[in-house]
Amino acid sequence: GADRRATVPSILRLMQECATNHALRVGLCSEDGFCVDETMAENNLIWVLTKMRIQVEQYPLWGTPAQVCTWFHSSGRLSARRDWEVKDSDTGARLAGASSTWVLVNTMTRKMVRFPAHMEATYRDKTPPTEKWALGENESCQKIPKVATATEELSGLRPRLSDVDMNSHINNVTYVEWALDAVPPSLWKEASLQEIDLEWCAEGKVDILVDSQITKDESASEQNVTIYVHSLIQNEKVLFRARTRWLAFEI
Repeated sequence: GADRRATVPSILRLMQECATNHALRVGLCSEDGFCVDETMAENNLIWVLTKMRIQVEQYPLWGTPAQVCTWFHSSGRLSARRDWEVKDSDTGARLAGASSTWVLVNTMTRKMVRFPAHMEATYRDKTPPTEKWALGENESCQKIPKVATATEELSGLRPRLSDVDMNSHINNVTYVEWALDAVPPSLWKEASLQEIDLEWCAEGKVDILVDSQITKDESASEQNVTIYVHSLIQNEKVLFRARTRWLAFEI
């Protein structure tokens, strides 16, 4: 960013890359980069990211070597959880943490499916022996309300070719960038983005314009904290929701 520090989207891209490399290393990703194993491919199944919470304790300064660690756990028959930690490679200090929820979707029906029994043992062998959490056992993405009346809006956002991933979908990080672009410039000068809840609601079309809407959460009662609720709209359909928590800079 302009302050010579990493941004939330840049941290997300590191996490995304780390997750793919991890899946490839443990045999849960094909050589062409798709995060599916042989049994998933045979049954037309893919993993889809639905929710994520990120907490940033310190944004890495330009040139700071960072270490990104990731792991996953199954969460019953309907979802799996993947967590990340970002640390300063030199000091070991924790910089950020994140937790996400993933579901299995059938590519033919476009519907969510239960975790197949034959996959449970495969994934169990590749998870940490004891359950661990990057944000704490009870820390997960909170329910995000709808934007009733937008106080700020960016209209007519057009997906670029560089926003499209290998699945021919709009990249998950692009949604976050669009949501943050609608934040008033004055807030970036007065506060730091400390926490963000993300929810991917629908599959975006690459040839249709998107509107980014936000409204301030007036019910927030924490001192020196500002909270915004975000929505991305395409053809009157909500593609994505977010809730951002900003902490005012110390004077």
